[in-house]
Amino acid sequence: MVTFHNGNILDAGADIICHQVNCQGKMNSGVAKSIREKWPDVYTRYQAKCECEVDLLGQIQPVIINADKAVINMFAQ
Repeated sequence: MVTFHNGNILDAGADIICHQVNCQGKMNSGVAKSIREKWPDVYTRYQAKCECEVDLLGQIQPVIINADKAVINMFAQ
């Protein structure tokens, strides 16, 4: 069953937030920009992965925020 919720995904009570990122080390708009501003470590780790790896398309990068929350960067275009 699909359930729709209105509001800010960053304020959701979900343990895991999955979002699509590009493979170029940029988080300059949309949900990615909001995540970058709220949890800078997600951006720092994402950017480091983009600098170190060549073939990111289709990969994921889990980033633990705290004991109750993680962000999953999903590399897609």
